[in-house]
Amino acid sequence: MQRLIMAVLLTSVAVPALAQPVQAPNSSAKAAAPITQAPPKPLPPVQVTVIAYLIEHEGKNEKRHLVKEVRPSQLIEYEVTYHNTTQQPIRGFRPVMTLPHEMRYSGKATPNAQEASLDGKTFKKIPLKDEANQLLPVSRYQVLRWPLTTLSPKQNLTYQVRARVGWR
Repeated sequence: MQRLIMAVLLTSVAVPALAQPVQAPNSSAKAAAPITQAPPKPLPPVQVTVIAYLIEHEGKNEKRHLVKEVRPSQLIEYEVTYHNTTQQPIRGFRPVMTLPHEMRYSGKATPNAQEASLDGKTFKKIPLKDEANQLLPVSRYQVLRWPLTTLSPKQNLTYQVRARVGWR
């Protein structure tokens, strides 16, 4: 379950393959000239780091432990850090976090999310309402989105979202 929980959040991290010369197939005894693959794509300007913590309450104290395995109803806190790897500001940067299908948003995000989506396509301001103007439970929110911002050179932005495993 842990691998599944982390996989969705890490999809925006890209690691380029190294360019390797490839020997062209040739049945003759002569050595063929190597064919070079396309050069690697540069690393994305924003590096994403995700850490998942298990949140446990002992009396009035709260403890965070790195996730090793999860069980239904446990509270997980995702801490996502976006790092601008360039020397230039990145304007119009919009942090978005998609929760895995098995996770249910608890209603707590730091900083507070501005918009949410049930399907990842249509975003509306929080709190979400149905067609009858009734509030939808936050546990149905699957994607959270924060306001546009500028990510300064070498700057880190950190967002935290809490969700329960299989909780409705």
